[in-house]
Amino acid sequence: VALIEHLGHQKKHSVKHFASSREPSDIHKLLTLLSNLSHDLMDLEMRQVDQFEELMGEFEAKYSELKSSCLEAQQNFFRVVEEHENNYTRDLMQLVNELLEKITKDDLPSDISDEAASLLIDRDACMAAIAGSHDIHVGR
Repeated sequence: VALIEHLGHQKKHSVKHFASSREPSDIHKLLTLLSNLSHDLMDLEMRQVDQFEELMGEFEAKYSELKSSCLEAQQNFFRVVEEHENNYTRDLMQLVNELLEKITKDDLPSDISDEAASLLIDRDACMAAIAGSHDIHVGR
């Protein structure tokens, strides 16, 4: 902006001087200033382009690091969730097996609901329901 303002001031001064004296040297001086301004502006533009490319390179590198970090955190999170699901299913199967053993011995606890007791009557259906639920939760 300062370069353009400087050229504007020189132009005004030269136009006033040219109007009074009509010397062609003033026009040549303005053309030289204009040429220098053009060169300076092109140089400034090239530096700006270089800075922009450098900034974009830094941004892409940081973005790539962030993306990798997020992807790794996501994978770790879902591995832990899957591990918890597997532990839950294992513990549930163990509990159901204990209850199934107790029902075969007619030693079922009195606090178990009638609905739960009716589910435990068919061992294969009960185990299939648990396995199906587990498969759905882990996305198989």
